[in-house]
Amino acid sequence: MHIELKRTRVVLARPHDMMRDGIVALLDKTDGIDLIASTGDAERCITMIREHRPHVVIVNTLLPHINGIDLAHSILASSPAPGIVLLGTEQPGKMVFDAIKTNIFSYVLQRDGFDELLRAIRAARARRTYLSLHAVGLFADNYRALARGGMDRDCPALTRRQRQILQLFAEGMTTKQIASHLSVSSKTVASYREQIMSKLQMRGIADLTRYAIRNGIIPAE
Repeated sequence: MHIELKRTRVVLARPHDMMRDGIVALLDKTDGIDLIASTGDAERCITMIREHRPHVVIVNTLLPHINGIDLAHSILASSPAPGIVLLGTEQPGKMVFDAIKTNIFSYVLQRDGFDELLRAIRAARARRTYLSLHAVGLFADNYRALARGGMDRDCPALTRRQRQILQLFAEGMTTKQIASHLSVSSKTVASYREQIMSKLQMRGIADLTRYAIRNGIIPAE
């Protein structure tokens, strides 16, 4: 009797670069994995998920114009919701810590081997969480830093829209450009900026940029 093995449909959300090309090539060669789409655009990612209904979505924690954590939460609102694997950096930031504590996401570092990514994909398909060995060590080290006050553990929580606008300012967009990107008025963007600065007790865009880097919203380089 022929038994057909379950195949796992995967979508990859990561900006196009050499690492994405490498992940795509390796997934394409892996038995039991069907990489059905890859994109670095958050809106396109949501569309692909609705069209293809993947079992697992790999989400880079740093994405242009929206952070991967908020994208992951938006993905989980789809039905049926896929499993999520976060592909992160050496400086995960407080948002990643908070996300991992929910026991919803698996987490693999970009420097981890491909075998770790496969373990995370299989765990996500089975609705289990998975942390790579390097990720476990990283979180242990950074929790100690958090306890010493090295991260913004007590800052007021920002809404997803506030985080997105903070990220866009930190990426160098002007108020007018953000308004056009989000299809809202410049006055609305300015109002959000004032709310963000008031919540975080900051005075200017430079402060917001430093906050975004420190909390893993945008890359340091």
